[in-house]
Amino acid sequence: MKYLNNVYKKMLMVMTIVAIVSCNPSEFGDINVDPNNTINPETSALLTSSLRSIRTTTAPNGRSTRAGQHYVQYVGNTQYTGDDNYDAIKFSFNWIYNGPLADLQFIIKYNTDPETADIAAKSGSNANQIGVAKILMSYYYLYMTNRWGDIPFSEALQAAGDPQILSPKYDTQQEVYTGVFAMLKEARNDILADQNDLPVTGDILFQGDMDRWVQFANTIRLIAALRLSDADPGTGRTEFNAALGDGVITSDVVYPFLAEATNENPWFSSFRTRDDWSLSHPIVDYMNINTESNPWSGVPGKMDVVRDPRLPKYGNPTDNSISDPTWPEFAGQPYGLLEADAGTLAIQDVSMLSFHMRTQDLAYPIYSLSQVLFSRAEAAELTWTSENAQQLYYDAIKASMDTYGVTDGPNGDGVGGYDDYITNSEVVWTTGREMEQIATQKWVALYLIGYEGWNNWRRTGWPILQPSPNGIQSSTIPIRQAYPDTERDLNGENWQAAIDRQFGGSDDLNGALWLFPNSPKWEDGDRN
Repeated sequence: MKYLNNVYKKMLMVMTIVAIVSCNPSEFGDINVDPNNTINPETSALLTSSLRSIRTTTAPNGRSTRAGQHYVQYVGNTQYTGDDNYDAIKFSFNWIYNGPLADLQFIIKYNTDPETADIAAKSGSNANQIGVAKILMSYYYLYMTNRWGDIPFSEALQAAGDPQILSPKYDTQQEVYTGVFAMLKEARNDILADQNDLPVTGDILFQGDMDRWVQFANTIRLIAALRLSDADPGTGRTEFNAALGDGVITSDVVYPFLAEATNENPWFSSFRTRDDWSLSHPIVDYMNINTESNPWSGVPGKMDVVRDPRLPKYGNPTDNSISDPTWPEFAGQPYGLLEADAGTLAIQDVSMLSFHMRTQDLAYPIYSLSQVLFSRAEAAELTWTSENAQQLYYDAIKASMDTYGVTDGPNGDGVGGYDDYITNSEVVWTTGREMEQIATQKWVALYLIGYEGWNNWRRTGWPILQPSPNGIQSSTIPIRQAYPDTERDLNGENWQAAIDRQFGGSDDLNGALWLFPNSPKWEDGDRN
């Protein structure tokens, strides 16, 4: 980060010298001014760019963003099993600071400065642009602190500030969350105060619908507040109820991938080159639930199984079973295999990631209505609210099935719909198992939204997952990720202070985060 700031300073100096030497109007007039291009940046383009980066935080675009899928055992690798076995420790956040956060900071500055505010207003009212930028900045800061722990926040993005800060300190997770809650409330007020003015342009998420931006801000607050249920339940309860009262989403927020190579679903891109991602056996085993009463008792040989009707949307039937159209089989890849062992298994015997989930122009969830309803169910069970936890639990399952087009009754693939599924003895609301059921069903509903699933698992401990038996950098499921080497090399003093304060000097996959003090841990193979 410091390196990039120094590069920025040097480039600015060079550009200034060139401008002085080459642009003397007495000698050259306006020869260096291109009349066909604006000399002012388009904030709408910066907004589009910052929104496009959401696809990297939500859908797996590489090993860094794929890791969350493997930690919570949504997917496994059939060939290269390093992700399953925690072979990576350090993950970079530089692209977030230098990409979307820098763009959003510029949007705020350009709309705030009296000298540029009128120019910026071409892309929507100043207040609306500032509000949207703050919402997205909050989203990215939460995404980072949930993965790494303490991060630069209050002194970040100040390379060109006054004072100029090239080596920012790390704020604690608690400080980041406090700052983000404040930023989200400011953003909401910015937009509501200007609701009759021009909406933002360049908005590929809500197409300038400012009411949905307000709901999005409140939803981010609500989900973030629930994450404080162990670390700071008092603040969590206050913020949760405030966000809920202000109004949250009533339908899924999705990233709109397109049927074109430059804006396509990354899963579609990945399967262009190799078939290497299958469902992991823990989620398949859970979704192939055994039950006392089976609505499909007429299926020969399948008296003890009721299948989650979302399973055919998550994965494909095994190739070696599709010859039996009555009951195609779904089988997960054993989790944590060595590459040599994985190579001995035929991919025809495991369920690969479904054709649906790798649709090129898939509408990929960022926050789903199901996630919000599960969060409300848990808050009710915690007595944070007076809502009906049981009803919200069932509503959340129904919302998840709606997302995947599951309808009541047979779907032609040997499974029942929602009405059948919720009669399953594993799924039906059970006294004494409420939190376990909410968290486990939320894990299922967050399929392929890997880091959200990981956040939920680290906080609640459900479902019970076993670590890879062949862990490389960790013998347990990771509960954080280590900082990039660039921070050690270029912001060393602040980096060292952060890891000393949090983890006693060890920057690895197992340091306990303030946010998740009760993260599952193992000793001698047994979970706490």
